[in-house]
Amino acid sequence: MNSPLRWTSALRTLGACVALTCACALLAAAQTTGTVKGTVSDAATQRPLDGALISVVGTDLGTLTNAAGQYQFNVPLGQVILRIRRVGYGSSNKTVTGSATRSPRSTPISSRPRRSKTCPRCLRHGSRG
Repeated sequence: MNSPLRWTSALRTLGACVALTCACALLAAAQTTGTVKGTVSDAATQRPLDGALISVVGTDLGTLTNAAGQYQFNVPLGQVILRIRRVGYGSSNKTVTGSATRSPRSTPISSRPRRSKTCPRCLRHGSRG
């Protein structure tokens, strides 16, 4: 005979198993990312660059630097390639390692200003007629 107490005990055991499985999955997911932080500065003047886009090549992960040129965000563990871009500067890539420690090592990055190029076809002289 199936008693209601037996069903309650079985549901309680099933619930505990589901909760344990979810907790293990969250712990496993938490260990697959690391933190990268650093500062982006102008290579010529060593001044910090604010608003530079730092992104992980091949993913949608990225962030912008703050007013002091600093950035910090989570990346997959292991070596990743960071792409650094800012208006007026050339883009550059840097290979870094995502750290799972609480205090990741800072990665300084220097960026060079892009040289201005003039396009003769883009310059038009107009006259009133």
